[in-house]
Amino acid sequence: MFVAGDAAHIHPPTGGQGLNSGLQDAVNIGWKLALVSSGHASPSLLSSYDDERHPVIRTMLQLTGGLYKTTREEKDAKKGFNRSTNFYMLDINYRWSGIVMDDRVDPNSPEKKDTSRAYTGNDDGVHAGDRAPEAPELEVIRASAAASLEGQEPTSIFKLFKLTKHTALIFVKQNAIPPSSLPDVVLLDKAGHAFREYGVGDDSSQALVLVRPDGYVGAYVYGTEGLKTYTEALFGGAPVVAKSS
Repeated sequence: MFVAGDAAHIHPPTGGQGLNSGLQDAVNIGWKLALVSSGHASPSLLSSYDDERHPVIRTMLQLTGGLYKTTREEKDAKKGFNRSTNFYMLDINYRWSGIVMDDRVDPNSPEKKDTSRAYTGNDDGVHAGDRAPEAPELEVIRASAAASLEGQEPTSIFKLFKLTKHTALIFVKQNAIPPSSLPDVVLLDKAGHAFREYGVGDDSSQALVLVRPDGYVGAYVYGTEGLKTYTEALFGGAPVVAKSS
């Protein structure tokens, strides 16, 4: 049995986090249940629901509880209800999760275990476990019919994401790989938004970022070994399911 939203965590109404956190719970467990029920992932994947969401909810309860206390004690009600940017919930992350992979971070390092909030202005870009950032002004070089990008020029990263599947973002230098050799979509980042937001530097010949169905970065890797490690952690031990004709 899995519980989410108010069934899993009751907190003061201050901060307005009930609906937001409940939806995040549902999306987090939803894509994992879909993979397991379809036979594409091992049931062990479901344990990551509590591993990922419990620390987030604990922090949220501390914030809403603190705001409630401040509001009650502050004589100036307006001043007491001045919310910080933490309540926007845009910097929530799962960097510590056992099902995220980042080639740039030692899995045993304090940085990997750091549960601080992302996007604080002192970072070098997105990390595995962070919410995938938007990147606008992308020129469509090639797009398959399945990508649904026809007539959308310029486009953005968010228009590529699907709630039903992982999205693989392959960052390469212009002309490094012929567009015809890549499936689905080829985009040109003329303004540099995508490379900057995803922390891909000029010294990187290639980077692969896998975005989970819930919009969080599952993997940030540079080669096939990192990709293999991530997919084995996510899908390892799953039975093979034959597609019906």
